[in-house]
Amino acid sequence: MTTSKSQSEEFPYHLVIDFMTKPVQEQLKRGDVSTETLRESLASLDTVLQMLSASDAESYEQKATDSQWEEMLLHVFKDICFPILFSLHVFPDQTEPSSEKSKAFSVISRLMMKCTHHFRGPTLGTAVTQMFIPAATALEIDEKVLVDKKDASYFTAVKEPVTLFFCLELVSSVVSSQEVFSRYLENVEDKTNTSKDTVLTALFNTVFKASHSETAFCKAFILLSKLLTFFPETLQKQHVNMLWEAYCQPLEQLAFGSSHKEALWKSLYVFYCLRDYLFPLGKKNSGALSERMSNHFWLIVQSGLLSMEPADRKLAMYLFKRLVDTCRENGCDVNVANTEQTKEQSEPSLKQKEEPIFWWSPKSAKALGAVWEDFTLLIETLEEKQVHIIKPLLPKMQKLISASSCQSASGLKVFHSSWLVTVVSRCFQHESHYMSRWGAQALLTLDFQQVPLIAHGQLKFLSHDLLVYLQENKLYTRYESTELGKSSPVGEALRGFFDHLFKTLDKTQKVEYLTNVLQIVCDNSWGSIPLVFLFEGLSHISQGPVINSGHLKLIRNVLQACLTTLETMTRGAIQCFICQMVMNLLDVNSTSLWEVFDTFASVNREESLQRGTSLWDSLVRWLQTDEMLVFVKKEDIVSWILDFLQGSGEEKDNNVVFEGYKVISIARMLILTAVVTEEKSQSENSSEELSPAKAVESSPLARVLAKISESISGVRNRPYISAGLVGRCLALLHSLSKEAGDSGDGEVDKMLSKSLGSCFTDTVHYTQHRLQTHLTQAGDLDEIKFYTDVLLSLGLHCRDVLPSLRELVTFVNNVLHSAASGADSPQDLAKLDVLSCSAVRLLSTVFKIISRSKVLQSERSAVISEIVAQVSMPLSDLPLPFSRKGVR
Repeated sequence: MTTSKSQSEEFPYHLVIDFMTKPVQEQLKRGDVSTETLRESLASLDTVLQMLSASDAESYEQKATDSQWEEMLLHVFKDICFPILFSLHVFPDQTEPSSEKSKAFSVISRLMMKCTHHFRGPTLGTAVTQMFIPAATALEIDEKVLVDKKDASYFTAVKEPVTLFFCLELVSSVVSSQEVFSRYLENVEDKTNTSKDTVLTALFNTVFKASHSETAFCKAFILLSKLLTFFPETLQKQHVNMLWEAYCQPLEQLAFGSSHKEALWKSLYVFYCLRDYLFPLGKKNSGALSERMSNHFWLIVQSGLLSMEPADRKLAMYLFKRLVDTCRENGCDVNVANTEQTKEQSEPSLKQKEEPIFWWSPKSAKALGAVWEDFTLLIETLEEKQVHIIKPLLPKMQKLISASSCQSASGLKVFHSSWLVTVVSRCFQHESHYMSRWGAQALLTLDFQQVPLIAHGQLKFLSHDLLVYLQENKLYTRYESTELGKSSPVGEALRGFFDHLFKTLDKTQKVEYLTNVLQIVCDNSWGSIPLVFLFEGLSHISQGPVINSGHLKLIRNVLQACLTTLETMTRGAIQCFICQMVMNLLDVNSTSLWEVFDTFASVNREESLQRGTSLWDSLVRWLQTDEMLVFVKKEDIVSWILDFLQGSGEEKDNNVVFEGYKVISIARMLILTAVVTEEKSQSENSSEELSPAKAVESSPLARVLAKISESISGVRNRPYISAGLVGRCLALLHSLSKEAGDSGDGEVDKMLSKSLGSCFTDTVHYTQHRLQTHLTQAGDLDEIKFYTDVLLSLGLHCRDVLPSLRELVTFVNNVLHSAASGADSPQDLAKLDVLSCSAVRLLSTVFKIISRSKVLQSERSAVISEIVAQVSMPLSDLPLPFSRKGVR
């Protein structure tokens, strides 16, 4: 003790320290505590820290016995360091301290730990407890093991909240000093009879609760990894398992309500911090490693490798390489089936159990090491932006494909195919178009019989992520070496991709996959080029029952909504491919005839599905197959169409837009079935009893036309006839005329032409009646156009058209005279103007009929001259419609 006092007198440490800390004490008394004002004071404290660090261990022991020396250090610790820390780190509006505050905190915390290093007995316990109190208080943890009320006396004056960052920094300062923290644990055990395990568990729970905060997550797990080194082996394993179970779950189920992106990063970061406990090097423990390297874990690693965040990819790549090194150094079996079982016993067990994404065996270490080295090189090289750096390594992809189709002696694939998907996905994410095209081509040309993507659970990728990637126009650009007239390699690969894929799927998977494809097309904005190649590929799928009612509804949505803004040529091509797809994949047991033809009705007549085209001929041949003939015959087409014409309830008196999908569907169905009936009768029998003419007369088309003729005939003598009925009949006649075209000369064309021509006269009378009595408002102009279009369609098929045309011209002449003479009221003037517009449109229709009709070919000039002479005078006197005063 005498030696200690003499040394203290030779060098008065306490006086020097008291002198150097006085400026800081004065600033604290004035309340002038800020980063700027403390800059010089912090330099003085740093000098104190260096002075303490320069003394050797022996002198520390001697100084520690001096009560005056310990009191001075306790004064620095309690009255200077803590007030400064609270002044700097009480900032509830900020998540992390600034760089200046972090630098100040570093100096002060190191000084506090130097002071703590010299404390002994109760003083050490009190000092360490002071550093634990902020965390326990901020987290509202009642841990009496860590915090005693009498130890909290220094903090009674501190009322402001402090950040978790500050709290965890204090705890980390203690735990980072192994010597101080070990002495603290021994002191607690001697003083309170509390076991080290209890203290460590309480501190672990406190820090783990802090990790639930987004701002303290990283700091908390770095601290937990340090804290676990003090745990005994059994307790350490227990807490590590708890953390593993919390973070090694499917990303959708991870706790704390994080998003998928946040949950991925948290899991990867936790695995990184606990790597020495989860995947220790040099410890041969096959069971523990197999349990750790579950498929859930590897899915998280793969998600990290595919993350758009570079930090996630680096963490995932580090973990992957660490695990491969662990397996190689430990030399134990990982995720390998029991090799003592016979092959007959092991194969069924592998089918029942999910195949591991990663496995290792010392017997196959050389082959596995080479495969994983190729994979690592390829993934790491894909981080480069320059393509010339990546190209030399691309042949390694073929080695990985070969490994994924090669089976090992243990019955497992050498390389799980999900890793192929990882490589291809990274190619899609690369900023170079060349890498995106290369990745797409590599995947689309895989042999699914050899590479078990479906068996390894990659159907979701093929039905969603891949299709999202395929939306990119850049994939379909051709290489410079591609010959003219050939499509891009990706387009060529798509032609066979879907067919090869469907051959490996069962029926349920086919249905689900096609549903996903069509849904993604409907939900996303696709360019014309990707859609052409996509549906071209779908049209090449081999025949089989796949398409059901749900698929047809999605296809109609594609045709009616998704293709409307595309160019005409590409839209027509896509429609052709869709029709071919429906013909190849229709499941007649899961759909109805009406749904099928409603879908075909959505295909544009002028762009693709027109009579005389190759698509029309393909559709006719398809309807002639035995399966489709039975499908058509089991439906009562005529009854359903007649019900439609009659209408029901509110629809009974409503007019129909003549080019509506329903009308087109009926017309297209009737024409196609009639053509099928005619061609089938020609090929099967040529006898007079079953001649094509007789066959067509018994078709649904003939029966529907007969009903329409019956409904329209004598319409001038039926004043109370339903306008809705006549409107639907005329709409169907017009659509039948459009669908049939004017190039055919078969029995169907003859029968249809005869029926259309027979309705012309009655339609003329009905049109005049409607124009005079009902269609007198400006809003009726669309319906007026409908009637004139119908008259044109029917007039071209009428054999005795001239009398009806003269009647129409007389009607037009009378209307024009009335319009020229005017009216007394603005309302009457408005009606006359609408009627004059109708008359002009009728006159235009008359001229069109005359110029196109084959019947009037010989007397066309004379008829035109007659009509011109009759209406020229009224037309010259007709004022501009809706221009007269008083007419709005």
